[in-house]
Amino acid sequence: MSDNESDGDHVYVFSLATVPDVEAYAAINNLDGMSADDVREALGDKSEKPVYHAIVALGGVLAHRAGAASDEDGDDASRGPWAVSSVAVSSVAHESEEEIVTGFADCVSALKPRLFTFDGTGFDITVLRYRGIAHHVRAHFLFAPEGSPDAIVDIGRLCAAGGGGKKRLHTLCREMGIRRGRDVFGWDGGDPIDAETLYRSGRVDQLVRRCERDSIDAYRLWLRHQLSNGHLSEPDFWASEEALRRYVTALEAGRASLPQVA
Repeated sequence: MSDNESDGDHVYVFSLATVPDVEAYAAINNLDGMSADDVREALGDKSEKPVYHAIVALGGVLAHRAGAASDEDGDDASRGPWAVSSVAVSSVAHESEEEIVTGFADCVSALKPRLFTFDGTGFDITVLRYRGIAHHVRAHFLFAPEGSPDAIVDIGRLCAAGGGGKKRLHTLCREMGIRRGRDVFGWDGGDPIDAETLYRSGRVDQLVRRCERDSIDAYRLWLRHQLSNGHLSEPDFWASEEALRRYVTALEAGRASLPQVA
């Protein structure tokens, strides 16, 4: 199976947010007596290394396709639209990092979805590997070689197909005509504040929303790629978009009905 195919009944387009792990850096470098701010300053540019990062939010869009398997000619276009099973992000606001990574691995092991992310097969996956090892999480798919059925696929690379450098998700969505704003899902389409700033100021809920939004945008980009390469018919593409819109609308309505906590 090539990278641009979706062999199977489920796909999982995920995103994660990471921040510099000052506690780990302090422990590794015997800085236990220093304040968190002083440790962060000592960490400096080394914070760009995956080994010094912790996961604070992880999740995305899980979708399924209920149509019959492709025919002998490999024609997937007649299998029907994709439907959203869930849009969910776990965060350290409610779970430990170990629980977040374990839950992700358990979901993948149970459903065996084809895994997709946007520009996450370098830094992000390396962080996932380190944190999985640190917490003794069994996640063989994180170590699958590129091109194998279990490998995590970069949607950005699929769209580029070797024809140019990488682009940011919001830039690529804009060029593809995918609107990222209140006119579609009620979310602000502006550039997000960096994850560390949000985390250190206690705005983990905004990190969760960012992961949700990025995952949805990446999923919509993937649907367009599936249409363009012949794995999804045009009627089924629009039906897949509509199914996503209905799911997110219901999700937002449910949140609006929740009582506000002072």
